[in-house]
Amino acid sequence: MSRREPFLTLTITPVEIEVENCILTILEVSKYKLPWDLYQASCQVRCGDYMSKIFQIDFTDKDDLKRKILIEISKFKYLIFMYGREELKRRGIIM
Repeated sequence: MSRREPFLTLTITPVEIEVENCILTILEVSKYKLPWDLYQASCQVRCGDYMSKIFQIDFTDKDDLKRKILIEISKFKYLIFMYGREELKRRGIIM
């Protein structure tokens, strides 16, 4: 008996996952109509009481998405460390 790939893999959004002691919310994922597979995820990060604005991540597969999520969370944590709440609010980076 041969194993078949699932006909449909479905994840209902929003989805929250813990990454690097922060919560990443994937609000929506859409696929571009291009000759190659390219997806876009609408995301938001919460680290402690800091919450980012919604941002987009373009990715080609789940490994690419994981790598880009780690990069975005690292950048957000660095901004928190460097600038603090008032400056991030002034710059429109956090809510």
